Amino acid sequence: MFSGSFWLANQSLRSALHWAGYDYKWVAGEEGHNKVHGLPILPDALRWLWRDWETPIEPSREKTFKRPPSILDFLEPEHDWELVSEGHTFLEGPAVAPNGDVYFSDVRESKIFRVDAKTSEVSLFKDNTGWTNGLMFGPDGRLYTCRRKTEQIVAIDVETMEEEVIAEGAQPNDIVINAKGDLYFSSPWTKRVWFVPKGGEARIVFEDPNSGFLNGLMLSPDQSMLMVNDSRKKFVWSFQIEPDGSLAYGEEFFRLETWDKNSQSRADGMTIADDGHLFVATDLGVQVCNDKGPVVGIIRKPTKEFVSNVVFAGPELKTLYATASTKLFRRKLQATGVRHWEPFQPPRPGL
Repeated sequence: MFSGSFWLANQSLRSALHWAGYDYKWVAGEEGHNKVHGLPILPDALRWLWRDWETPIEPSREKTFKRPPSILDFLEPEHDWELVSEGHTFLEGPAVAPNGDVYFSDVRESKIFRVDAKTSEVSLFKDNTGWTNGLMFGPDGRLYTCRRKTEQIVAIDVETMEEEVIAEGAQPNDIVINAKGDLYFSSPWTKRVWFVPKGGEARIVFEDPNSGFLNGLMLSPDQSMLMVNDSRKKFVWSFQIEPDGSLAYGEEFFRLETWDKNSQSRADGMTIADDGHLFVATDLGVQVCNDKGPVVGIIRKPTKEFVSNVVFAGPELKTLYATASTKLFRRKLQATGVRHWEPFQPPRPGL
């Protein structure tokens, strides 16, 4: 009925607890899977377990030895998800403005809302937006919007409310803009990624008929790479950006976790930290991938509802905002986001 070694399995568990910084006590024994060893030490085990029962439990911040980043390095133990806004229909596209305000869209209601960075007050920014989905601010301070209904990319001056059509003729879903004002947007229904140089014409830079649903986009901190996820698969594509905006050397690089019964990640919006860790909104939660590809941890969802998108905001870009169906949440983290109008060289990846 059993296979393998309990002795080795217990040592692996001990090593995992030590690596994660847990408070534990190791007592070795020579017996098998019986009561000969466990029963005599049970009283001492209970005394150890309840030794400080009057003291409130505090998350351990101990780092016993140098190790790769884990989920403990991103979470702020004192802070959990906090509700910011509710009562919407389907939220998407959170974007941070240069002044720290957060904008997000209600796709089905064709509305864009704004969260004041100082007061946290939520107000309606714009109505009748043509089923706007993805949002992002450009280096010119304008809000760039993906209007699915009218098949347009439209830039909005948030002060004067003046609009300019940047591109049209494709159904845009998500968008990223670099420091030069060039932009990329996804069109999942046609399985394409488009590029629009500043002041130029839109052109297709990636098309994969075998893909499922090319969805979220994100630039690396130095803007040399473009990441594109596929909602119906478990991988995030990675591309090198060529001088003319073309994409080269594309590969399914970041491997996301999925439910055992389903290979679809339902990956949607993404954001990135200044050290290169990629934060991906998925069905399991917000998955954090390191710059070498694997997932190092998953931040649980703020609600059972689908989490569609994430963005770093706040005075120091240490607050993660997440759109989850009809609600907007936020959570303070130890990670720091990136201002895409201020690219920089991240730390060099290591093995």
